[in-house]
Amino acid sequence: PCGNLDCNEPEVCQLNESRQASCRCGEQCGLEFSPVCASNGKTYSNECSLRLEACRSRLPLRKIYNGGCST
Repeated sequence: PCGNLDCNEPEVCQLNESRQASCRCGEQCGLEFSPVCASNGKTYSNECSLRLEACRSRLPLRKIYNGGCST
């Protein structure tokens, strides 16, 4: 079913419960706490969480530095 579906990175083709193909953010993040400050001024628990939010929101988020963002 994924053969006819082109997903834009970082999305990947996945099958839902009814075996329909769709593009989704496929990364699974662990619970590691290693905070990073992102280009939107928000702190994410780790780089994986930042990448997942960038994928879901379709925003070009990037890590600015390790550690929480200063408020």
